[in-house]
Amino acid sequence: MLGRPPIAPPPPVPSLAQRAEELAVADEVLRDYVLAPYPPRRDPRGGLRAVNLLVESFALAGVEAQGGRVIDRLRAQLGPGRTVWGLKHRGGALSWELYVYDPGRERAEATIAAVLGCLDGLVVAPPLPDRPIAHHMWSLELDGAALAGGPGARLTCYVNGADQAGASRSYTLGDQGPELANLYTFHDPRVAPRAIIERVTTSVHLGTPSAGLAAVLWPGLHRCRRLCVANKRAADGLYFSGVDTDQLALFLTRLGWPAPLRSHVDDRRARYGHLAWDLGFDFTIGAGSNPAPAIAKSAVYATF
Repeated sequence: MLGRPPIAPPPPVPSLAQRAEELAVADEVLRDYVLAPYPPRRDPRGGLRAVNLLVESFALAGVEAQGGRVIDRLRAQLGPGRTVWGLKHRGGALSWELYVYDPGRERAEATIAAVLGCLDGLVVAPPLPDRPIAHHMWSLELDGAALAGGPGARLTCYVNGADQAGASRSYTLGDQGPELANLYTFHDPRVAPRAIIERVTTSVHLGTPSAGLAAVLWPGLHRCRRLCVANKRAADGLYFSGVDTDQLALFLTRLGWPAPLRSHVDDRRARYGHLAWDLGFDFTIGAGSNPAPAIAKSAVYATF
């Protein structure tokens, strides 16, 4: 027994994507979902960039070629590492949201019109608002049909409330003008955990407070770098910034994400180990006389 050679580890799970995996760069500046830089959790040499998970999701949805061209054009338009992406999962379906930051609205290349122009021929542009909305960032939401060249892309503008409670908010831009979508507050769980608990326990979607808190403030996730609480029209949400790859893997498994994406992350835990991910989910009131909240939608955020 002792003289036998060690059992070889299983071969890596093959990627669904045809695009070559992007390797981490030792001196690359890593940024979170508000484009704030953060130090790598470990030596990034030999690692992979977060964008590989995004590309894998495009491949799973059958829109890898289109999604890859969107990545390339946005990098050319805005520069590398300046686009935040959100990969969303709801009811077995995947969708994506791309976020562009321009707090001073001073970058001509980052305006809604300029970015939509750079995506001409790839994405059917939604109508622009009749009057400009003061914002520090905006986003373009796409499903598989929109990435494949059909209609359905949506614009959202985000207003920075300078961290005043309830002042940070977002508006979807539709045919009827801007509509309030979300209200946000941001908290450091290492400094103000009580403020987070007070915000969450006032949610009408929480149900019984003790059971509800346990259902949404998971061990591990609540020890993140920054936590955002969001009040929405049909749900409330939590966003956890600065989560390690092990927590990402647990998150995908617990919330029933597609098996190919769970396998992709599991097989590359070590190579993604230098990254800090941003995770979020929406919860709604559950059924029954003593309901705990049900998680309706979840998302992973990073940059490319």
